[in-house]
This record gives sequence, C-alpha cells and structure tokens, in this order.
Amino acid sequence: MISVIIPVLNQCQLTKDLFKNIRENTVKPDEIILIDNGSIDETSKLKDEFFDLNIYYFHFKSNMGVNKSWNFGIDHSKNKIISILNNDIIINKFFFQNILKTMENKSIGICVPETVQEKSKVFESTENFFLKPLKKREGWAFTIKKEIIYKYGYIPEELDRTHGDDYLFYCAKKQKYEIFKMMGNFIYHYGSTTTVNEIINKGLPYPQLNNEREKWIKIKKQLDEQK
Repeated sequence: MISVIIPVLNQCQLTKDLFKNIRENTVKPDEIILIDNGSIDETSKLKDEFFDLNIYYFHFKSNMGVNKSWNFGIDHSKNKIISILNNDIIINKFFFQNILKTMENKSIGICVPETVQEKSKVFESTENFFLKPLKKREGWAFTIKKEIIYKYGYIPEELDRTHGDDYLFYCAKKQKYEIFKMMGNFIYHYGSTTTVNEIINKGLPYPQLNNEREKWIKIKKQLDEQK
C-alpha cells in the first residue's frame, strides 16, 4: 500500500483540509508521516483529531528543510510506495486509488497527478484517467517506488530546500523507470505558501537557490559517472 510523507511549517488549516480530503478517499494510505518543522500553531493537535488516518507525528524545534524532511519520512516509512505531498494541495476522492492502479505497472517508477487551475475541477475527477509521459518534474505531489532510492541513496545533505525532487526523478530515469502524469487525477496546488508565509513575510533567511543549483549540477554529474 502507500505511505504518505507531508512536511509542514505552520499552516495548520491547510493541513487539516488535506487530511479531510484524505479521509474522504476511496482508498486511504496505510500511514501518514507528518513532519512538523517547528510549527507554533495547532498542527500538533491534528494527530488526535484525525486518529483514524494512522498519523505518525514528528515534531522538530527548527526547520530542517524540505529535503531532509523527505529523507526522514522515507527512512521511517514502511511501504514500497511513497506519496510525497505538500500540505497546500486539494486532492480528489479517487487520488490514492488511481495512484495504486498506476504503480501496479512494474516499469513505472514515479507518477504525478494532473494539477488544475480551478479548485472546483478537482471534484470532477473519476476512476477514469490516462497516463501521459511527464516532461518536467513536479515536486508538490508525486509518488515514488521506494526501491528507486536504494541504489543511489537518499537526497544528498548538500541540498537543503531545493532540487530534492530533481534528484529523485533523475535517479528514477537513471534506472530506466518510466515517469507518468495521471491525466484526470486532478489536484489543486495553492503554490509556495510556506515560502511566502514563513520566509518572506517573517523576514527569515531565504534559501540560497543559486548555491544549491550549483550543488545539484555537481551531484548530477557524479550520478552520470556511476553505472
């Protein structure tokens, strides 16, 4: 079945809304690993409120960054299929059912839903969808087979808040896995809410994106040198 990994930093209401969506799904994940990177709102109470969703709640005093959060979640997950989700998304009730159907194909290593521009469109989703090769990675909601990570390892520590999705998608391609978008498995993404609310509005240090890009280019080159 599926393990879900959700890193959060405040924005309790968004996470709560996502849990409501998950609760309404035709197929529910076996576990949700909620990684709290220093929230000071009501996030810690969600585990009890949504006791039926089998939430494993981990609280850290400070923000360790999205990539380390993903690594932590992957390390603590028990299933072979892992959905890594932002908390600022709306998902449809067939979301996980469609993912499981897609990931039954042994050649598929990663799948992503179809992100739409209108919230209301999400609820038009059905059990009917089709697969389209993904041209560019999408990191706010993707599902990956855990076996992909075994060969090359977790996201390198040099990468803090960016390019972790690039790393995982590239590892899949290196191992000849196919990557598809599930057309018709709709979600809505609010977009960059943590960056806006927790970094820009509160004057916190902004991630050094150029520096991390240089590190990613170096890591990618090292991957290319491996068989």
